[in-house]
Formats: sequence, structure tokens, C-alpha cells
Amino acid sequence: MTTEQYEEIFTFGDTIKSIEESVLGRTKQDRTMLVMSILSDAQHHPDTLIKDKLINKAKYIISKYLGGK
Repeated sequence: MTTEQYEEIFTFGDTIKSIEESVLGRTKQDRTMLVMSILSDAQHHPDTLIKDKLINKAKYIISKYLGGK
């Protein structure tokens, strides 16, 4: 595992490559539903560190694939 991959997993709970593979091929509506699902998981997760990673993952998808800034 590279340092970059380690940092991605520390930040997002996953690698950027894995996140992008889960998003590519989906419609904008499906991507929106994916983000909503991730945020719902974060909302109900008891572990604060995992909550943060899920929220970071959702923010990454919004900024890269849903036109967020």
C-alpha cells in the first residue's frame, strides 16, 4: 500500500480508485442516491471516526461528480 492510498483510506475509509469505480457508470440520480445512502449511514453510525470518513466520502462524490464546489 502506498502512502497516498493509506492517506485516502484514513480520510475516506476507501481509496479514491474504489470510490470512483463505485460512482462511474451511474446516472446523476443514482449518484445522488448513493450520496444520500452514505450520509444516512454516517448519521446512524456510533463511531465518530467512521462518521467522518463517510461524510468525507460523500463530500468527495458531490464535489467531483455532482457539480459541488
